[in-house]
Amino acid sequence: DKTGEILDKAVSLGVNQGGGIAFTNDDPKATITEARKKAVADAMAKAKTLAEAAGVSLGNVLEITDQNIAPVPMPMAAKSFDAARSAVPVQAGE
Repeated sequence: DKTGEILDKAVSLGVNQGGGIAFTNDDPKATITEARKKAVADAMAKAKTLAEAAGVSLGNVLEITDQNIAPVPMPMAAKSFDAARSAVPVQAGE
């Protein structure tokens, strides 16, 4: 893994800002398949809990939708704006 070396080199060359770094998997198919299996198992467990709480039983699954939407990256300015508008910390006195 050369991530540290690349960042060290960039800093030594004077880079003091960066962004848009993304860590990916060359072949995410197996990871996505496992995540889908876990998501379905989790959904079934939640449905069972809700059905038991409501005093009803589960029937057959009618529909499964895979939305497969990646989160939208948040620009650095938006993050700093959120931090800037947060409350000022107040220290308790004695």
